[in-house]
Amino acid sequence: MSMRSKILAAAAASALALTLGTAASALTTFTLGTGNAALAGFPPPYGTVNVTLNDATHALISFTSATPTYYFLGAQAVDVNVNAASWTFGSVTENSAGTLSNGGSNQVDGFGVFNQTTDLTDGFGDRASSISFILTNTSGTWASDALVLTANASGNTVGAHIGACDAGCTQFLSTGFATNGNLGVIPEPATWAMMIMGFGGIGAMLRRRRSLALAIV
Repeated sequence: MSMRSKILAAAAASALALTLGTAASALTTFTLGTGNAALAGFPPPYGTVNVTLNDATHALISFTSATPTYYFLGAQAVDVNVNAASWTFGSVTENSAGTLSNGGSNQVDGFGVFNQTTDLTDGFGDRASSISFILTNTSGTWASDALVLTANASGNTVGAHIGACDAGCTQFLSTGFATNGNLGVIPEPATWAMMIMGFGGIGAMLRRRRSLALAIV
């Protein structure tokens, strides 16, 4: 291998290591940006879903509604498709007057089957704008937060039952379901920054190599 090839390989490996190291501890975020027909008159996004890997077997899943007029409610209130053969669901926190329970595997409107759904006790007063819970992997480990969830057979990873309120939130104008659809994952800014730094380092090494070669000639 030539000296130039060695420099390129070392720089690429360094950039990849920096990127992977950041991704392993970064926050993965999904956008609930695709609604069904019932939400057609209400613009997305409807909320965000954050996935934080606390350790190799415990992940915090946090749902937050996008505006003061969007809420999570009722059956299949917030839903994810877990990338594990088995897991437990617990440590629930939510800011509604109702109670969130484990809904198991279930169909979420037209967005396919999610293997982990939740049910919030029904009623206008039971609406929530923030819901979080802990998933514990009992069949293996997760190498990063990006690997905690996976797309279901319909290509959706997260979903939610959305209620759209009037301006004063005295009533629901419509209720429907939303998912991340083809919006997928929002790249973590820190991950992008490390990738740019890594490729910048490769460019600097190449420029230095060319300068040395010209000086010799």
